[in-house]
Amino acid sequence: MPEVSLQLFFSYSHKDEALRDELANHLSTLIRQGVISRMSSNFNETLIEQTVTYTLQMNGKFYLIENVPARVNRETGEQFFSSSTVERLQQIIYNQQEPVCIVETPVYDFAA
Repeated sequence: MPEVSLQLFFSYSHKDEALRDELANHLSTLIRQGVISRMSSNFNETLIEQTVTYTLQMNGKFYLIENVPARVNRETGEQFFSSSTVERLQQIIYNQQEPVCIVETPVYDFAA
């Protein structure tokens, strides 16, 4: 059994359930070998709609965007964004939209 196994999540349309079953069949060997520890297409039960603060570090600068709609996994905290939300985030950053405020924050060195 490998030291690290993958948890696989995939999304599909219900009209493609036959393809989902075919994929599961193809991956069954990797599951038996422990390469994949969990395969799920049903994280919807643990995702909750909420707003989050999106953070980005780019070109030596940090950006915070508040009140971003996301679906958040209750168990892991992983955030999922719709394509339209991602496009809007990119517009805000690349167009250098006027910020609502500027925050000063300390920086620490973990190795110190």
